[in-house]
Amino acid sequence: MTVTTNDPYRQAIDHWRCQSVPLLPPATDSEIDAAFSELGMPVSKDVRRLYALIGGFENDESDNLWSLWSLERITLLNRDRDTN
Repeated sequence: MTVTTNDPYRQAIDHWRCQSVPLLPPATDSEIDAAFSELGMPVSKDVRRLYALIGGFENDESDNLWSLWSLERITLLNRDRDTN
């Protein structure tokens, strides 16, 4: 059963579930902090909230428009990135 909500995060998650996008479990605050700290990047409240609700899409899945990478994938693919 889908619950009607005005929360855009919950709406997106409901949409992804209806589309059978495999979602990862929520990330903890310490996992979110560690990933972005390792990259030397700030993390916004919005990004923090999204990852606290779902940990990304499994196995680089997409909803045919975009993919929410896991924190592990973000870290792996951006570790050597020059931020200057």
